[in-house]
Amino acid sequence: MRPPCSRHHRDRGRGAAEAAAQRTWQAVLRARADAALRRSEEKYRTLVARMDEGFALCELLRDVDGHAIDCRCIEANRALQRLLGRRDLEGRCVSELLPDEHRHWAQAAAAALACGESSRFDSEVKALHRWFDVKVAPFGGERFTLFVDDITERRRTEAALRASEDRLRKAISIDTVGVLFFTLDGRMLDANRAFERMTGFSVDELRDTVHWDMLTPPEHMAATLRAVEELVARPGRRILPPGRRRLGSGSVAFSRVNVCKR
Repeated sequence: MRPPCSRHHRDRGRGAAEAAAQRTWQAVLRARADAALRRSEEKYRTLVARMDEGFALCELLRDVDGHAIDCRCIEANRALQRLLGRRDLEGRCVSELLPDEHRHWAQAAAAALACGESSRFDSEVKALHRWFDVKVAPFGGERFTLFVDDITERRRTEAALRASEDRLRKAISIDTVGVLFFTLDGRMLDANRAFERMTGFSVDELRDTVHWDMLTPPEHMAATLRAVEELVARPGRRILPPGRRRLGSGSVAFSRVNVCKR
């Protein structure tokens, strides 16, 4: 007959079973965690790949004194590859990709890492003839993310608007050219000094008491209305035929009128 197990043996066997169960449970937890991490990374990569704006995960590089001097691209999406015109971004430094702008980008990244908050800046990349809106966000340690959007058309539009306003200011300052601003329903908004002098109306009088048809003789009203209608349908410039216009004094003067929508 087999001798009965001692209590010591039973306790020892129970402890081994519990240890095995604990190891098995820990393995299950690790497997679940690994699976959740893989799903999270897959979602992250899918999101990054489908983004319309450029994205990069980068690492800040410093010199021996701790000053930010460059950035290294760890990973980048296709949108950023398209914006920069290169596919070989991963593993490269910004100084290789954007030699004229890398210090500014590195300093912006260092500032974001130092304060722990995201920041953004506009960057003109002259080599590409493009303007970018760049957002920098800390990612942990010396790593950070870049979100890059092409704003070239916006900057060109803003530059064209500034140039247009500059031309307008120069035109308004000419003493021999009267300039009047009014809404298409006839309300006066503003005028330059030359127009005040030519018509005898002050700007305040134009705004408070004068309607544009008060300056238009009846024989020119039809042509003026047609010009306004065309201006609404097709913005541009319309030139009214030379004719006599009423002045503030009640007299009339011979003038040529250009109408444009601003």
